[in-house]
Amino acid sequence: MGGLFFHETPPDNYRDWLNSDYTFYDTMAPELHELGVLCEPDSREPWFICEAHSKDDSLTRTLAAFEQAVETTIEKLKDS
Repeated sequence: MGGLFFHETPPDNYRDWLNSDYTFYDTMAPELHELGVLCEPDSREPWFICEAHSKDDSLTRTLAAFEQAVETTIEKLKDS
């Protein structure tokens, strides 16, 4: 289980976490859905990895989709 936090520095406390870049996550989550990665649309919710996610198959595809979604999100937010 883990979570995503987008900011220049990692959080040290709850107030730091509140300053996460929610716009980035909110823009990226639908991109991940389009690429077949089912993630929680709310950035405050954790992500889960289980034994069904093998390194050679689904985890590799998930990481590739994540890279693509981050690139797309950066481009979308540049234009706004």
